Amino acid sequence: MGFHSAGTYSVLVRLPLDMVAANSSWAFPAGPPHQRLTHSPKKELTGYRELTNQGQHEIGGISARLDNARKRLTLLQEQILLNEELMKSALSIRMLHPNFVNDAPDLNGKIGEDSASLNCAKAAYREAKVNIKTFINTVQERVYKDLELKSHALEELSNRLETFTDSLKCRALDPPSILW
Repeated sequence: MGFHSAGTYSVLVRLPLDMVAANSSWAFPAGPPHQRLTHSPKKELTGYRELTNQGQHEIGGISARLDNARKRLTLLQEQILLNEELMKSALSIRMLHPNFVNDAPDLNGKIGEDSASLNCAKAAYREAKVNIKTFINTVQERVYKDLELKSHALEELSNRLETFTDSLKCRALDPPSILW
C-alpha cells in the first residue's frame, strides 16, 4: 500500500458514498470470497448467537423429555410389579399386563433416542460456541491488519509530507539564481 511506485504517485481521493456503493470493488479489496465479509460482522455474530440460543433451548427440551421418560419408566416398572402381585391374587385382569410389559421397552427406546439426541445437541452447542470464538478472532485479526496497514500508510504519508515541507523551506531560502 505504498504511495510511490515506479515513478508514479497514488492519490487519496474522497468519493461520494453513492458512487462507492455502485462500484463496490472500489471500496473493498478484491480477494477470495472466504476472506471477504458478505455482510456486517455484527449481523453474522447475531446469527451465531441465535444458533447457540436455539441449541440451549433444544438441550433444555430434550433434557425435560428425558427426565419425564425416566420418571414414567420408573412408574411403569412399579405398575408392572403391582399388576403381577394383583394377578397372583386374582384381583387384576391378565389382558392389561401385556400392555404394561410392552410399554417398558418402548419407553427404554425413547430414553435411548433422547440420550443420543441430547449428546448431539450438546456437541452442536459446543461447536456453535467455538464458531463464535473463531468468528470473533477472525474479525479482530482483520481489524488489526487493517489498522496496521492504515497506520503504516499514515506514517509513510507523514514522512512524505515532512520531506515535501522541508524541500519547500529549502527552496524558499535559496537566493535568486540570476545575478545583476
